[in-house]
Amino acid sequence: MLRRSILSAAFRGRATRRPFSIVAPRGASVGKERPSDSQSKKGPDPFSLVADELSLLANRLRSMVATEVPKLASAAEYFFKMGVEGKRFRPTVLLLMSSALNVPIRESIADGVSGGLSNELRSRQQSIAEITEMIHVASLLHDDVLDDADTRRGIGSLNFVMGNKLAVLAGNFLLARACILLASLKNTEVVSLMATAIEHLVTGEKMQMTTTSEQRRSMEYYLQKTYNKTASLVSNSCKAIAVLAGQTSEVSMLAYEYGRNLGVVTAPILFAIEEFPQLREVVDRGFKNPADVDIALGYLGKSCGIERTRELAKEHANRAVLAIEALPASDAEDVLSTRRALIDLTHREGPDDPFLLVADELSLLANRLRSLVVTEVPKLTSAAEYFFKMGVEGKRMCPTVLLLMASALNVPVRESIADGVSSGLSNELRSRQQAIAEITEMIHVASLLHDDVLDDADTRRGIGSLNFVMGNKLAVLAGDFLFSRACISLASLKNTEVVSLMATAIENLVTGEKMQMTTTSEQRRSMEYYLQKTYYKTASLVSNSCKAIAVLAGQTSEVSMLAYEYGRNLGVVTAPILFAIEEFPQLREVVDRGFKNPADVDIALGYLGESCGIERTRELAKEHANRAVLAIEALPESDAEDVQSSRRALINLTHRVLTRTK
Repeated sequence: MLRRSILSAAFRGRATRRPFSIVAPRGASVGKERPSDSQSKKGPDPFSLVADELSLLANRLRSMVATEVPKLASAAEYFFKMGVEGKRFRPTVLLLMSSALNVPIRESIADGVSGGLSNELRSRQQSIAEITEMIHVASLLHDDVLDDADTRRGIGSLNFVMGNKLAVLAGNFLLARACILLASLKNTEVVSLMATAIEHLVTGEKMQMTTTSEQRRSMEYYLQKTYNKTASLVSNSCKAIAVLAGQTSEVSMLAYEYGRNLGVVTAPILFAIEEFPQLREVVDRGFKNPADVDIALGYLGKSCGIERTRELAKEHANRAVLAIEALPASDAEDVLSTRRALIDLTHREGPDDPFLLVADELSLLANRLRSLVVTEVPKLTSAAEYFFKMGVEGKRMCPTVLLLMASALNVPVRESIADGVSSGLSNELRSRQQAIAEITEMIHVASLLHDDVLDDADTRRGIGSLNFVMGNKLAVLAGDFLFSRACISLASLKNTEVVSLMATAIENLVTGEKMQMTTTSEQRRSMEYYLQKTYYKTASLVSNSCKAIAVLAGQTSEVSMLAYEYGRNLGVVTAPILFAIEEFPQLREVVDRGFKNPADVDIALGYLGESCGIERTRELAKEHANRAVLAIEALPESDAEDVQSSRRALINLTHRVLTRTK
């Protein structure tokens, strides 16, 4: 299924975004020549720079799609709800572009534009981000109807849940709201740019629906279709940001070029056709037969298609970088910071995407997990596989970390190899390390099932929780069953140290839940107590699993501890309310009451907004992220590209944790 989706995505032109690293990967550069000053400096996290604005934007979008017709309002806000808003990639780019263009304007300012980044101008540019997001979501709703899709962003697509008619109507409603907001800007050039982007979305979808066999094999046709469906919206929106700021036509075109090259997606299968003309016939059939998928992937593996795709992606990334570097000079740190962040965003495609690096293994792991939880009792099987079904498996963060750690530790082991461990990344060792990823995921899901019973939760991963759907007894039984299957797999590894590590992780999960259930008022206000509880409930499992990966590979105790430290710092979570208490002692009484009264939540949020709690939380999270990075950088040196690539990906994951919204 995954392999078919890869090819399907290639012909649909949907890009995969990648996380961004807190520390520039060693040996990485963007430009064709030596890295410029803007590239060689450590880039800020793009999403963190505009996190507050993204939060405000999300709230405004939810309020803007409200209507007097409840069912239409529910449909229109379907993908603006907390937890399913997506990555908000386009608004991030546009808000960063706004700051990146905050430079003096030499020409006279025309009507409908502003000079300098005043509050009024920033508000107008924020409107462009909101308009763009509404247009984007509207196009997704309509695309899902045309494609008869049943999932989107990990949950049921709107057309699948509420029907095609309401999905089309909701898309039209979002376009209408976008147009109303666009008109309020009173700038005809901006209106023209956004109207062009909408027209291109329609044209791109029409091109996809009416593609001939010859066009399906044409790179030129494919890139034009991809521009219309993907790059046009962000490029024209970037240009609109510049136009509102009163920038020159030259600067506006640089903003456009950045967006255009950022949104380019290529299909490796088209390069493969050049090497294997016999593949044309397979492509012409449109991959309706699963056997054709296997044939195409076979040719793709033999060809240079993927490598040439990467090279072309790098070329477009370089062009995007050059566009940013050609902007008018500025000494303002906020401007320089956002420009570095925009350059960082060009790295989203490529071999160091953590999830793409292990995509095939994750697919195999998902299939094995589904087979591992099969039992002779159908109802128990249905319960145990509830969160392993396609579409609700979650982000699979833990397995991704562990598979990357396995590759990152693929270095020679100097000490003698003990029983139950292997040297070098042999097939046998990789299989055993994959088993750790499977065991970890089963333990994780089992803990979620039990937690939901204890918390009386009714939702999990965008659907009804298992206890809510099938009852507490079956949820507890399913969790116990997963624990037992994890233990059986663990025993098969025949390594007592690994068994001890995973048993410790399970004990810590129980201890953390007990700490949460029995917290006293004094403990609730203690940062030390909170961090210990968080370690038990979150970080212990991934840190001990990372160490188990190292132990199976026969690594030294020092290297094993580095793997452990990476996982421990990756899993740390902090509570801004505890920092706020230090500034506002009167908040202690509110916290002591346990937030059972909704009014206490409002009071606490008021104090939190006035305090430095959120900012201090971010700083502490960055500190732990940096420690995780240092652990990876302290691993034994290796010249192997796959090892270096995996290590860069692990570093990039520290940013994914910093910027995730749920």
